This record gives sequence, C-alpha cells and structure tokens, in this order.
Amino acid sequence: MEPRRVRELYSYDNLRLFEVLIDESEELKLLVERAKESKNLPFNDKLEKIKSLALQSMENAYEGMFTHPDWKRRDIMERIVLEEHPLSHVLQYKAGCCRYQGVLFFVLGFESELGSKHLLQSARVTESLHSVFNDVYDDNGILYRVNVFTESLKNKSYDYSAKNPRVYECIDTYLPGVLFYSYRKRDGKMVILEGLDTHVKS
Repeated sequence: MEPRRVRELYSYDNLRLFEVLIDESEELKLLVERAKESKNLPFNDKLEKIKSLALQSMENAYEGMFTHPDWKRRDIMERIVLEEHPLSHVLQYKAGCCRYQGVLFFVLGFESELGSKHLLQSARVTESLHSVFNDVYDDNGILYRVNVFTESLKNKSYDYSAKNPRVYECIDTYLPGVLFYSYRKRDGKMVILEGLDTHVKS
C-alpha cells in the first residue's frame, strides 16, 4: 500500500472526485446559492434541504438507461453512466448516477456547512463496480448515511442493496490510484482533506 498523503484544501474548484470533475456552471452556481441559504438551519433541517436539492437536480441515469421511454434520453443516460463527464454536463442534462449524485451532495454539503464531518465514500458492488455515497456526522458525532442514488430510484429493484443488503457497509478502505475526499469544520472554517484514505482515517 502506498504511504498516506493528505492535502488540506479550502475549495473544491476543479477537483476530480471519483472521476467527476467539479467545474463551473450556471446550474451549480444556482444550487450553491440555495445551499448557502440553509447555513443557519438546524442539522436535520439542513440535511433534508441539501438532500432535496441533490434529488431535484438530476434523475437516476442508471435506472433511466434501462427504463426511460425516450430512446434518445436513454442513450444520453447510458453515456453518462459509462463514460466520464464533468459535473456541469450532468447538471445540464439533469441526469446522473451514484458518483455524480454523491459528489453533488458533497459540494452542497460543504457550501451549507452541513455536519461536523462529511466523508465521500464508495463500496464494492461487483469486482469492477463501486457505488458512491455520503457519510455525514452531526456536531454530536452521530453518523447519517446518505445515499442519493438509492433515494432517487423509482424502481427499488435497481438498488444495489436489493441483492446485497450489506453492500454499503463494505466501505472501500483503499483503491489503487484513487484519492478520497472529506471535509470537516476546523476553527470555524471548512477544510477539505484530499488523500488515499482520508475518508477512513480523518
């Protein structure tokens, strides 16, 4: 295993999280403005607000590439799932799978100062497939697991946990060449940690 390397950041601009480039867009700018409006809400209210923003921003592309009645829309969704796209692209098309949904929730959580600690996680679904989700801790250290992918499904049979109820408990502790991200409040400021295992050891 490679040695632990951690970098502290104060912005997510142009970071690539789970193959998703966080780039500028009007759609993201508007979402960030709405997320910032919830800064002073109690934790549970803020959590629901940020989750709602993420859910409203894109429909589930994984489910849609199998079920959407419009074949052109299906094709767009399939390409979003199978290829790498920047966040601006999926926000424009209002469709994304777990990695885009998890990254968007992370960004909006950062902007709203959601929780004392927020870890962007992944879990192995198959030998080659990993699913992204979010672990947020409140000020009392209580964990709230957020899975926008699962909550956005209309047909729950497409949920990875339908076949394996414990899939999201099998968190990836290390993926070769992959940097993990988390944030936390430190001395009144939001700090992003970038490293090989910051999602586990932070």
